[in-house]
Amino acid sequence: MFKRNPKKLNEQERAEIYDKNKKMAELTAPERKQLDADKSVHLSAIAGFQRDRVSEQRRMMWIGFGFGGIGIVAAGAMAVALAFLTPLKEVKPYIAEVDQVTGQVNIVSAVGEDKIKLTYQSLIDASNLANFVVERESYDWNSIQNSLDQVKLRSTPSVYESMRRFIVESPNSPLVLLAKDKVMKVGITSKPIVDSNKGVGTVRFYKAVTDGSGKPIPGYPITHWQATITFDYEHKLRTDDDYINNPLGFNVTSYRVDQESQK
Repeated sequence: MFKRNPKKLNEQERAEIYDKNKKMAELTAPERKQLDADKSVHLSAIAGFQRDRVSEQRRMMWIGFGFGGIGIVAAGAMAVALAFLTPLKEVKPYIAEVDQVTGQVNIVSAVGEDKIKLTYQSLIDASNLANFVVERESYDWNSIQNSLDQVKLRSTPSVYESMRRFIVESPNSPLVLLAKDKVMKVGITSKPIVDSNKGVGTVRFYKAVTDGSGKPIPGYPITHWQATITFDYEHKLRTDDDYINNPLGFNVTSYRVDQESQK
């Protein structure tokens, strides 16, 4: 094959080609107008995108402020609620005594509302102790089983068992000595002395043997006694009747009786 030598252009031809290309590259008026319109749309789209981004950032910022404000309000409400629920510290005066031998400090009494509370507790304790002594020491053929049941409901097993053995097994049992026609009447002679803090009390009482109508029987002198009792309120209640008859769980843990000499 033969190589074909390219034709060399002179200056005039080059100028003509340049002018021709230049005219082809130049935009017509309609084309330039369309290009300007497209450029305007593009710039508007960019500006709108930027505005949307700024608006979204502002919206998220306000949402954050809103949740933060809610958190602050909730924390404040919780603090106020805790303040109302937490009792204020206050100084409560008590009267105390010091044992000069042992140095032990004991609360004798309180002042104000606490004094009222201690007074109520002492009254409840005294009532429970007095009623227990009456049930424990009385005798009536027709109600002895009820007395046993009441003592059992208000004492430890060992305290109850002591009474049961005396009634059922002892030769000195009132079942033997008093039988069906005599009654052992018990009366409280003075207000029981109670230390509610220690769970200790003493009850003074008398015993009198009477007939069924309550008339004293000759030959049976009235005797005087003192019961020393320790107690708590931890008796296990099992039935509805238990809760009705001993709602606080009064429980005698030890019981001793000493006869008092009368001058």
